[in-house]
Amino acid sequence: MLSNNSQKKQIAFFERIKSSIDTSLSPISEIARVLNVTESSVYRRVRGQKMIDFDEYTFLEEAFLSVNKNEARSFLTPILPMEYSKVSHKMYPPIEQKMDILKELKHADADLSSMLYYCAKDLSIFRMYAFQKLTAFHNYWIHKMVLKSNSHDDKLFNFEEELKSPDLAITDQIAKYYNSISSVEVWGLDSFNSTLYVIADCYRKGYITSFADFDTLLKELKALATQMERDAEKGYKGDNRAAKFNLYQHNLHRYNDFTVIDMHDTKVSYIQQNRKDILMLNNIYFGNDLQQSIENAAADGVCLSAQNAANRKHYFKEIDIRIQLASKIDPHSSSAIVIAGIIDSIN
Repeated sequence: MLSNNSQKKQIAFFERIKSSIDTSLSPISEIARVLNVTESSVYRRVRGQKMIDFDEYTFLEEAFLSVNKNEARSFLTPILPMEYSKVSHKMYPPIEQKMDILKELKHADADLSSMLYYCAKDLSIFRMYAFQKLTAFHNYWIHKMVLKSNSHDDKLFNFEEELKSPDLAITDQIAKYYNSISSVEVWGLDSFNSTLYVIADCYRKGYITSFADFDTLLKELKALATQMERDAEKGYKGDNRAAKFNLYQHNLHRYNDFTVIDMHDTKVSYIQQNRKDILMLNNIYFGNDLQQSIENAAADGVCLSAQNAANRKHYFKEIDIRIQLASKIDPHSSSAIVIAGIIDSIN
């Protein structure tokens, strides 16, 4: 016998299935055909009287909810609505993560009801991926400083080499799909501080060997801020008026990065933990809780979009000041503590 909570989840799942079926067809008959069971047996499942098993859930998800009917969307797609599991970088390499994110964003782009929610300490990878040089550095830093890949033990940052990475073709596509999906985003000053710090620290440590490369990265970060300010002012992304952009400032320091993509058929949540266990696969109800947390942070924060010109100008002026100060850091005499202090202590 299903618990009351599980029964409600299963009934809700079948409501999603039925709403995805063409109105000219019988939902019960279509479900019976996919599961190869009688219609009376389908009714018991739809009412929550009989628990669906793993295979049945997969068949139904792929038949009625996936973009490609012959392929599960990605490793990120929730398998069972009552479960979630951590995904470690050791079993889920960065390039595979990006390919799965791209699959999910394609699915979200095809769903006109989709909304992306973002609240974090660090730069949103979706927005950063539109800037190839910044993304190239991010790829290098992940392998060098976080994953500590053997291939990067003695490797110095080199634009020419890093810009040849096959990852960039994937991240460029991620950025394009992100720019087509409406979003509610909560950023703080620390969202930029964290990226400024890792760029400045790699320059201090000699991993970035030339000032020209260091300066290029700071200019890319400035370009990202300029693009973001423009989108916030207009209230939509780029030239796509359908992709609404609602930006809020909230300066609470956060330990993780949170992203939720809300679609009519599922929610996919990304939780980035210190850049190591980069993504998590979460159930629909966990996604609901996380989305609510992001909306609460937005409500507690300061709106920077549309008519709120004074707040918006103040926020992006603070970002510009931080980038200018970082550009003057002397790598030979500045310690990591000094760099962090300069970036983080501006009033």
